[in-house]
Amino acid sequence: MSKVQLREQERQKLKPKKNPQDTGKQLELSWAIDTNDLGHRLKKMKGFLEEGRKVEVVVAKKKGGRIASPKECEGVIARVKQAVAEVEGANETKAMEGKVGGTATLFFEGRAKEKQKKGKAKEEGSIDDTQEAP
Repeated sequence: MSKVQLREQERQKLKPKKNPQDTGKQLELSWAIDTNDLGHRLKKMKGFLEEGRKVEVVVAKKKGGRIASPKECEGVIARVKQAVAEVEGANETKAMEGKVGGTATLFFEGRAKEKQKKGKAKEEGSIDDTQEAP
């Protein structure tokens, strides 16, 4: 091996290995978000949590946008927390930072589901494709 190849191998060893499950996602929402838009964003968030990712939800006023009422702001927070509760194994990692109606950040983390093994036995009573029915 040449010195160049050895040096390259050592550099590769020193590089931190990236795990895609460790990467966090950040969702930005407005307090005055439309119901359908919020539903779409929450659906995406559920997918991230099911993968076992960390999700940071930032809710803030949109510059030049409509100002939401305190009731609407509480509704947005409630829907986000309800969506997290629907995901098995997901939980809130830290308390909410900021204030309702201003800029608030919520922190959630999901737990990855274990993937099913391909070699599992078929259900009892089912017929294999290779066997013929009597």
